[in-house]
Amino acid sequence: MTAEGRSNAPRIIVWFLVIAALVAGAVVYTRVEPAAAPVRIALITADSDPYWDAVVEGAQATADEVNAELVVFKSNGELDDQNTHISTVAEGNFSGLAVSPVDGSRQALAIRALADAMPVITIDADSELSGRLCFVGPDNYTAGRRCGAMLREAAPDGAKIVIICGPMEKENGRLRRQGFIDEMLGRSLLPERPVDPIEGQLTGGSYTVLGTYVDSIDPEQAKANVAAALEKYPDLDAIAGLYAYHVPAAVAALEEAGRMDTVRVVGFDDNEATLAAIADGRVYGTIAQDQYSYGRASVRLLADVARAGKAGEYVAVPMKGHINYPPIMVMRDGLEAFMSERGRSRALLGVQFSAGD
Repeated sequence: MTAEGRSNAPRIIVWFLVIAALVAGAVVYTRVEPAAAPVRIALITADSDPYWDAVVEGAQATADEVNAELVVFKSNGELDDQNTHISTVAEGNFSGLAVSPVDGSRQALAIRALADAMPVITIDADSELSGRLCFVGPDNYTAGRRCGAMLREAAPDGAKIVIICGPMEKENGRLRRQGFIDEMLGRSLLPERPVDPIEGQLTGGSYTVLGTYVDSIDPEQAKANVAAALEKYPDLDAIAGLYAYHVPAAVAALEEAGRMDTVRVVGFDDNEATLAAIADGRVYGTIAQDQYSYGRASVRLLADVARAGKAGEYVAVPMKGHINYPPIMVMRDGLEAFMSERGRSRALLGVQFSAGD
């Protein structure tokens, strides 16, 4: 082999591996050793809910491992506030960005401008037209259907249901809601189905969705929405909350109304109040996510892409642009196992388990 042929061989092999990974749809990328100087990565949350604490914790743990500087910007849930943080990142010396868009459609151009200058990853909620490198999180439509399946199990004979949701502009809540409705009404699996209007009743078999109450990422507003639903629908017997703060808000409103024993509750995420309510039977179950892994995967990939670009190497990203962490259905009979797997203490529940639980 000529010297020129030998010099080209490693690059040809790398290209072959990249193409093979993409054809297989595998999440495989070239490992790049941490450089002497750290890369600088920004993380912008969607809001200030404690949900994001685990994302930040995972991101920071990986940043420490790969010699990256992590700068966290906590949004307040408002579009203008998050756009200000995006502008700050654009003007700063950053090597990559992980962001959870408040409104993926309206922010697509702003995110695309950043994606032209650095690798960008979306977390939890996507912006498909933004030119982002990939999305890290669950399939939110499937997660919504799993929440619906959980309520079907809780109320096998039928139910009159109210959905409480955050802003419909947020892609994750919109997809969860549609997946939940499709599951409750016995519809086929179709993530592209047009979004059902929030007004008016939807009925399928013995299940009726009475309506959807929307808040602006505000727990007090969510609680007030549940109280309003209880007053409007005396025969309401199920509530589905689609964001982390919704189950605690629903429980508080139900307790004040004296309706805790007559209304089944399902929801999303694994904050302490929700897990405690599952443990003592006030809530049937929740759809838990792996926020810690979202943070780890995002920083790892951003650091690798930034360093690979400087070294002239290649990084393969997942097919369809999605690193998928399937959500987990958590109910009382599997609560201890879930908490053990997540390294959570039973003491935080304030409930005594026995072998028979």
